[in-house]
Amino acid sequence: MQLFQSYSCTVHDDTHLHFSRCTGNVKPLSISCGDGQRRCPGKYQCNTPPAGGNGVCCPNEPITKPGECPPNTPGVICPLFVRPGDCTNDGSCPGKQKCCQQGCSRSCVDPGPRCGPVCAISCPFGNVLDEYNCPICRCKTGCTGNVKPLSISCGDGQRRCPGKYQCNTPPAGGSGVCCPYEPGCGSVPICAIACPFGYVLDENNCPTCECKTGCAANVKPLPSTSCGSGQRRCPPPYQCNTPSAGGSGVCCPYECPHVRCEPCPYGYFSDPNGCQTCECKPRCGPVCAIFCPFGNVLDENNCPTCECKTGCAGNVKPLPSTSCGAGQRRCPPRYQCNTPPAGGSGVCCPYVCPHIKCSRPCPYGYRYDDNGCQACQCLPACEKGTPQGTCRIGLFPSTPCPSGTYCKNSVCCKIPCKFGDPHPTLSCGIFFNKCPAGYSCLGGPADEYFACCPDENKPTPDKCPRDRYQKSKCYVRRSCRNDSSCHGNQKCCKQGCQYKCVNPVY
Repeated sequence: MQLFQSYSCTVHDDTHLHFSRCTGNVKPLSISCGDGQRRCPGKYQCNTPPAGGNGVCCPNEPITKPGECPPNTPGVICPLFVRPGDCTNDGSCPGKQKCCQQGCSRSCVDPGPRCGPVCAISCPFGNVLDEYNCPICRCKTGCTGNVKPLSISCGDGQRRCPGKYQCNTPPAGGSGVCCPYEPGCGSVPICAIACPFGYVLDENNCPTCECKTGCAANVKPLPSTSCGSGQRRCPPPYQCNTPSAGGSGVCCPYECPHVRCEPCPYGYFSDPNGCQTCECKPRCGPVCAIFCPFGNVLDENNCPTCECKTGCAGNVKPLPSTSCGAGQRRCPPRYQCNTPPAGGSGVCCPYVCPHIKCSRPCPYGYRYDDNGCQACQCLPACEKGTPQGTCRIGLFPSTPCPSGTYCKNSVCCKIPCKFGDPHPTLSCGIFFNKCPAGYSCLGGPADEYFACCPDENKPTPDKCPRDRYQKSKCYVRRSCRNDSSCHGNQKCCKQGCQYKCVNPVY
């Protein structure tokens, strides 16, 4: 008997191998894997054809397929040891499926949608979305159900929609479209009134017969106050809101911008509009419960104290019992009205002269305005009035000038007292002073004249502080000649052995 050994023949399907190749055309192991077949050994994974069937064992190299994994179930608490799952990476999954974390293990699942680029078109109401909630190159109409609106524009300053239609405007503002009334609005009529800022909407988002004020939260603006181009500005802390279609605006309470700052342990300072700044407050203690229109006086650590600011520069005292501002009395000359940042009555403070730089020098000096501030106007040969004849000084024989005048530029000029005319008969000098009450001795810049000039008729009952050393026997020096030579509301007072400028007492 002849024995025959039986052999099995394995036919390889070239088509099958074509769809079961490894990444980079790497040669797979000569074994089949997949459903009902052997498992691939370590460091190898099973790649199956897209249409199913037996796969091949390829080196376990991470493969990433297009798409994104769907979100995993939130709040999942997994045990310490879990099964490895059905896949290791996207190459372990058939077709377009991806290896994603699902629960406590990894499984092959269909990828989530990935939105591609959108056409560069402007859609006021947004783009239409596809089944994956991705925008496509088609604009929304602005109406419910994306129905087609009427071919007219509506909104502020434009046509009104006809009956059974309502005006829908884009979220960013601009012209609206006329859409059929949405369910819930019914046939609500719009009153025949012009609302520059639009109509107030009811709980169903339907327009009513009430106009919007133009301010946030529909609060009331300042009454009878228009603002905008060519009109008055809103007072602080208010801002001008204008309609989208243009025209006069309204003054609304100032809306503070949202700012992101570094943390400040003791809080932030506020600007004049009451809005937070990014400037940190220092470590300050509690402040007394007092109202200070101009703010509190700050200490050396920039912390508020229980003392109010006067409202004047240098915190000097203003005119007592004198209010100024809108609808109130004006401040007298050499004083100016300073009002609080939040508005209200102001106080009369000594006038602060602005710093000016004149373009040309004046050989005989500059003029001064009513507030005692220098102007860029040159004085003539005589500061006041016309010359009172001619004169000569230093030559023999000399030609004297009449009383109350002095020789300047070969002419007799009137002595320039700041307030009124000099005393007609009495005179004064460097080492003596014969001026009566109400007059002070005034000397020229180069001591070219001395005259008894009237003191400033100040509107306040101020006087010199008490001289603590009035009985001292010493040579009295002068750093000032009279009150006119002192800045602001200071007075030229005797203090011990010296005349100097000091703050008056009231």
